Amino acid sequence: MTRPSSRTDYRSEEAAEYRRLYKTPRWRATRKAHLDQEPLCRFCLARGIVNDGSLTNSGHRQQDPRRRFLVCDHIEPHKGDVEKFFAGPFQTLCPDDHDVVKQQLEVRGYIVGCDVDGRPTDPLHPWNRRSA
Repeated sequence: MTRPSSRTDYRSEEAAEYRRLYKTPRWRATRKAHLDQEPLCRFCLARGIVNDGSLTNSGHRQQDPRRRFLVCDHIEPHKGDVEKFFAGPFQTLCPDDHDVVKQQLEVRGYIVGCDVDGRPTDPLHPWNRRSA
């Protein structure tokens, strides 16, 4: 019996189809142009952290060298639409924000987090949308 490698992709065939777009020269050029324009993590900046990819989203030095990079993230999910894939809009995120915070945002519709008083910071959080 063959064990799947740690790199096995369990996503749908449709997802595997558009994932190939990330390996194209066109995407590499699009990604580079975006990261040249926006070289810091947008979510970290909103928290007051200047992160060029060398930090975690909490502001500590990124210990894992494989996670010291920035992601050119599709703000709106492209769902395999090739035109939307290459046209954007894009934002720069660190791996922590891309892999955790952004995924939660897409599922919940808001970013989890609060200020020093315990109030949710995202205006889209249900607490902030309640009627007075």
